Amino acid sequence: MITFDKFEQGLTEGKQVGIIYHYTMIGNLIKILKDFKLKDLEFNRGYISFTRTGNSLSDKVRWSQARIVIDGNKLSNSYKITSDSQAIAGGKLLKVKSFKNKQAEERIYKKEVDITKSIIQVDIIKGYAEDELSYDEKKFIESKTKLNIIDKFTLYK
Repeated sequence: MITFDKFEQGLTEGKQVGIIYHYTMIGNLIKILKDFKLKDLEFNRGYISFTRTGNSLSDKVRWSQARIVIDGNKLSNSYKITSDSQAIAGGKLLKVKSFKNKQAEERIYKKEVDITKSIIQVDIIKGYAEDELSYDEKKFIESKTKLNIIDKFTLYK
């Protein structure tokens, strides 16, 4: 039997999203962690992208040097998270039939997304950490969130 408290809690919770990831370069990661905001500055697309794919991006792809692990449930309390298999056209969500968009991608249609309350940790591929992460940058990241230096991306557990 559902109690009123449980019912009321369900009304105030956001969409149940689970763990999502945001991949980026180390330089961008440092900028993000300064104010815990993901910003659509470079491409001006009008949205921020996330993925549910935690283990299939190659460590050879330059833009996937670092990964921010995010609690999508917490993030969904503040933002509407939309599957990438949909697209906005004229303010309406429409299904997109291309294979590219049927992946495990999520979007928030905002120019800026605050991840302060939803960040779990940051993972950086070992080779990039050794080559491109200074001692001060490493300490900065560790002062903001948990940091893992890893050989390859795997699903968050």
